[in-house]
Amino acid sequence: MDIHGGATIKNITISGDISSTGRHVGSLVSNLSGSSTIDNCTSYVNITQNNTISGHIYAGGIAGLSNGTIKNSKNYGKIITVSTQGNCNTAGICGRSQGTIENCCNMGQISGNSINQQYSYVGGIAGISGDNGLTIGVISKCYNGGKIEGNASITPIVGGISAVNYYKVQNSYNNGEISSLKSSSFVGGVVGDNYGDTAITEKCYSINNIIVNSVNTGKVVGNHIYNSTTKNCYGPSSYSTVSGGSANIIECELKPEVEMKNQNFVDLLNSGQVDTPWLLDTGINNGFPILKWQI
Repeated sequence: MDIHGGATIKNITISGDISSTGRHVGSLVSNLSGSSTIDNCTSYVNITQNNTISGHIYAGGIAGLSNGTIKNSKNYGKIITVSTQGNCNTAGICGRSQGTIENCCNMGQISGNSINQQYSYVGGIAGISGDNGLTIGVISKCYNGGKIEGNASITPIVGGISAVNYYKVQNSYNNGEISSLKSSSFVGGVVGDNYGDTAITEKCYSINNIIVNSVNTGKVVGNHIYNSTTKNCYGPSSYSTVSGGSANIIECELKPEVEMKNQNFVDLLNSGQVDTPWLLDTGINNGFPILKWQI
């Protein structure tokens, strides 16, 4: 189902199973366009997409494609995509978003495998967010707790929040396991590939386990190129915060876990922000900061 013309889908919980051989699939909509909105929806739908149609595929726990707004929504379903005809764009919320995703989370297992194809883009929230050189595509105040896995014949790109970021990923965190065993993969705890001079990843952290066989692996960003920016991002031990490529890295560092569990770290994430979206954990995130909307 496609949604156009400023429509709103709101306050829906959906469960079940979807098996598709098409290119666009989501538990609620295949394509969310224009000024349309999905608000306060939850999916327990398990999606299996095995593409037999020529072209790239887009699968998300909420929507396949979107240039609208998805907010206050959650995915708990398992999303598994396999394509021999094009690249996989696979994620817990939206396969590819050129709109806004805010206050959302994924807790489902997400897997994308592009067989005999160059790339797969697999993320906890979005496969790809934005478009190259354009100021569209915002992910804000989201988190991933699901296992994320990507494979492709040449380069899998995997991120806890978004595989590729072209514009903004901000105030988000990942605590789910990220994996890709291809040596050429780009893997980041938050963003797999921060791409282009409009791309900025900021005020984020990742505490996930990363299972990889690639040098392009970062606790926060796996690869960053073409004057992209990673700013005020953090992670505990193992791997650098940002790896691969050359770009703007501003005040990013690894911190001991104990330092990431105190009020000073919450204040650091909130610094310079009017809405101060971060809170000290209330017992739901093993001591690490949470987002205000979670309580």
